[in-house]
Amino acid sequence: MPFTVLTDDNVRELLDGLSKEDALLLQNNLGDALHGYSTGDTNSPCCSSYQPQRTVIRKNGITSLFMPATTGDSVGIKVVSLETPPEEMPNYKKKSSISSISTKGTGGSNRSMTDSMSNMTLSPASTMGSEISAASSISGASFQPPTQSQVPRPPHPEAQ
Repeated sequence: MPFTVLTDDNVRELLDGLSKEDALLLQNNLGDALHGYSTGDTNSPCCSSYQPQRTVIRKNGITSLFMPATTGDSVGIKVVSLETPPEEMPNYKKKSSISSISTKGTGGSNRSMTDSMSNMTLSPASTMGSEISAASSISGASFQPPTQSQVPRPPHPEAQ
């Protein structure tokens, strides 16, 4: 299966090219999926209880979250990377892009981030329950999924 990365421009072009009917269908399907996921509706194939755990990578002041998601017939993944503010990274020099960040290696030599990938560690993070989630391990926040009574179901545009 190919791995495709869409840029902001790719997404904008795709969304701008949708017909009104396609846009409404996308809106309804997304609304249904988000509602089923956020309310914990176990009848929904998008229910959060069916989602794989997130994986967190922390390397050279950058935290990356890999968040897989499944439905009844598809699998996707969202990747988010957060950079630690430079003032919190005393041994790092921020340059124009992530690939050009350098770190002091042994003996004072500079190593590129890609050269030091062998030291990268992966750690699973829970998405539900009493364990700390990937989001809370980054920001210090805690997340409790809403109950069905807390999340109103938006009406479909055809019903209005």
